Amino acid sequence: FEEKDWGYIVQEYISGRNLAEELEQDGVFQELQIWYILSEILPLLQWIHEQGMVHGDIKPENIICRSVVIPPTKPLILVDFAGIYPQKNFSTTLQGSPEYAAPEQLPGEINAKTDLYSLGITCLHLLTQMSPFDLFDIKTNTWVWKDYLKRPISQRLTRIL
Repeated sequence: FEEKDWGYIVQEYISGRNLAEELEQDGVFQELQIWYILSEILPLLQWIHEQGMVHGDIKPENIICRSVVIPPTKPLILVDFAGIYPQKNFSTTLQGSPEYAAPEQLPGEINAKTDLYSLGITCLHLLTQMSPFDLFDIKTNTWVWKDYLKRPISQRLTRIL
């Protein structure tokens, strides 16, 4: 809402830890946890994209595991919608967090694909506990994230990521 030429956004308080905190506390994620993240966040992104919008800043800090007693799984909540953008937005400034941003976001292009890229990089970070900057070798122009896996993952998840 706006009041006296100031814009405000009011959001519900979400109790729980974000994925960055979960990673720090519990260590690298297992494959089943990554599948769970994808199953929770991809439908939400699909809905956001169908509305003609893009989140633009998907990263571990913006996904919260809600603290609940029942059910035993912790629902995931995507937060930080303050910077939600119309699809095919172009700007002269970087949108999103550099570590998780798709290359086309650097000059300011943002679209549904950039959200998917950021979610994929988030998953790679959770599996390796390495900075996303270290998961791509610029000298050889290749992804090297598999070299940093703490636990093996299936070929299916490898292809998806």
